[in-house]
Amino acid sequence: SVAERIRASFEKLDWRKRNIQQNISPVTLSIGIANYSAGESWENFIQRADRALYSCKNSGRNQVASCSA
Repeated sequence: SVAERIRASFEKLDWRKRNIQQNISPVTLSIGIANYSAGESWENFIQRADRALYSCKNSGRNQVASCSA
């Protein structure tokens, strides 16, 4: 739920190019989440979070997804 609130807040921000103040909204965010399991390698942990992120992107982007062990 924290990641979803971050994603929704990010989408509502007024994004502009600094040098010309041109609006570039909407900017969206996809977040992949994984729970770390005791004894798990960091490499495996990051790979699971990465799979969850790509699941978001392949399902239309601008969303949060988790990946279990």
